[in-house]
Amino acid sequence: MGLSYGRAASVIRNKLEAQAAKRANAVMKQSAGSAAHEAQDKRKLHELLGRAIASFQSSLQLQPLVPVTHSNLGLAFYFVQQVERAVEQWRIVSRLDPGYARRREEEQYQNFDETQVTLRPLNWRERVVRMAPMLPRPHMRLVPGYNARAFRPVFSDPKMREIAHMRLDLEYSTRMLGWMSSHR
Repeated sequence: MGLSYGRAASVIRNKLEAQAAKRANAVMKQSAGSAAHEAQDKRKLHELLGRAIASFQSSLQLQPLVPVTHSNLGLAFYFVQQVERAVEQWRIVSRLDPGYARRREEEQYQNFDETQVTLRPLNWRERVVRMAPMLPRPHMRLVPGYNARAFRPVFSDPKMREIAHMRLDLEYSTRMLGWMSSHR
């Protein structure tokens, strides 16, 4: 039968971690203009993740009730941008072993090595430019009103228009009630 499930999963996990470490070291050493190397690394990583997915799926055919395999398969799907399939695998994990995520988090927390974390300066200008399309549109703008000094609000959102009309109605009702109570 070859490798047992646990050994196959650890071999694949070790290969993935080694590949990620190699890539991290390569990125640190490369200059910004080496797009060809980056594309080649992405292809290699994508190929490796494809093989990992195939291995995890074949392992699940042999032993379908192992939460670790489902978790690793979900992680591999996540890395290849197949989030729906990853979430599906993680739901299976939570059904098979409800305490798995908590135990895994504790294990990761204990094995975390802060010396591997490096801080890099942020390019705020580039970050804001990338974020700009996600900024919300304004709900209101002011346009010239009925005379030279007055401006009136114009709402782009129909719900906001309703709120403005409700506020005006409330103000009118308040004035009318005040007038009626003063004329008794």
